[in-house]
Amino acid sequence: MDSLTRLLERLGVQAHLFYSGTLCESSGFTSDGRGHLHVLRAGELEVRIEGQDVHRFDEPTLLVLPRPLVHEFRPVSESGTELVCATLSFDGAGTSPILASLPRFVFVPFREVAALAPVLQFLFDEAFQQRFGATVTVNRTLEALLVLVLRYCVQQGLAKRGVLAALGDQRLSLAIDAFHARPEIDWTVERLAEAANMSRAGFAAQFRDVVGESPAHYVTSVRLSMACKALEAGVDPKRVASRCGFSGAASMSRTFKQRFGMTPRQWLAAKTN
Repeated sequence: MDSLTRLLERLGVQAHLFYSGTLCESSGFTSDGRGHLHVLRAGELEVRIEGQDVHRFDEPTLLVLPRPLVHEFRPVSESGTELVCATLSFDGAGTSPILASLPRFVFVPFREVAALAPVLQFLFDEAFQQRFGATVTVNRTLEALLVLVLRYCVQQGLAKRGVLAALGDQRLSLAIDAFHARPEIDWTVERLAEAANMSRAGFAAQFRDVVGESPAHYVTSVRLSMACKALEAGVDPKRVASRCGFSGAASMSRTFKQRFGMTPRQWLAAKTN
């Protein structure tokens, strides 16, 4: 199993379709706590993003805004612009290492990734034909597209820091993959360095330089993200602690308080209210 697959098995992302059709006038997208994935199928589109310059796209393109950002679309073509639009929710929310490593805005022209063609054809067939169950198939297809975007970011070096940047590093990826394979065991810096075939000092320095945080902080962030995902799924906190590598429920509770300012139960209550 490759390192990106293992990462996504631990911490995934969900896409939820909210629009498919021809956009004929300007439309704004608010910051509602989620990211966005837009698929420009046809037409010319002007995109204004909060705090950034205006971008114009005149060919089929995937547009990904991983974080909540106010943005506006203005169709340039007289015939309008064909779009498929979805929100993105990353497991672990603010602790997601995948989200933390993504650029603010990613755009991928269809022509640059050959693997997009069959996936996009299926997406458009489902999104524009209004078949039974289309929303479910479109959501899963959009998630597959995002995986291809993540692969593209790793291969093209678009992720300058974070876990996606580390997956492009031959030695760091060994340690990260080993940790994601068995997050429940006691991962010290020494054990991670051994998995990477590096000295402790060299590994710690390179990890911080590439990922942007210490190995211990990264391990804690992933465990918290996994714990958040499991708690939302209704798993008992004691089982969550064991599954995610905390020494016990009390240890997990202390870590939650340090990072979120509340216990796991308080976090879950705030999340569901």
